[in-house]
Amino acid sequence: MGGSNPNRTQIMYPHSLPSSRWLGLVFCFALLGIAPIQAAEIRMPANPSVSPDGAKVTFDWNGDIWVTSTQGGKATRLTSHSSKDREPKFSPDGKTIAFVSDREGGAYQIFVMDAAGGPVRQITHHTAGFNLQGWAHDGKALLATSIRDHAWRHANRFFLV
Repeated sequence: MGGSNPNRTQIMYPHSLPSSRWLGLVFCFALLGIAPIQAAEIRMPANPSVSPDGAKVTFDWNGDIWVTSTQGGKATRLTSHSSKDREPKFSPDGKTIAFVSDREGGAYQIFVMDAAGGPVRQITHHTAGFNLQGWAHDGKALLATSIRDHAWRHANRFFLV
């Protein structure tokens, strides 16, 4: 449920307050200590991804992809769809966000969009769904996993797409 920026200098994760009310909190682990930053009053944010420059964080909540500043402030919804969009990941240059969605009828497929939002483009087309793991360092491919049934067992395979 947590994530980090590409150079691994910041780590974030959702944190539950004692009242059991979930807030989207970003915890930046710097060399000198821990600085909590309130990102938005969003309940149960998941799968955070920090932009390469450390300025923004994208996450999924309530079936849509959102983005906010790592300094705090209001979150902006990037997708609004009746299906579930999840697992957003910033590209290495920070210009694109990849995510998975079941918007094309069932199995989760990989989509990309501009980091500021806008039209989405479907990358994968397969009857089996995918889980998005991240981008290649050069930004030219995405690493995904997918379960393929092998008669007597399920095998989770890696794919570069």
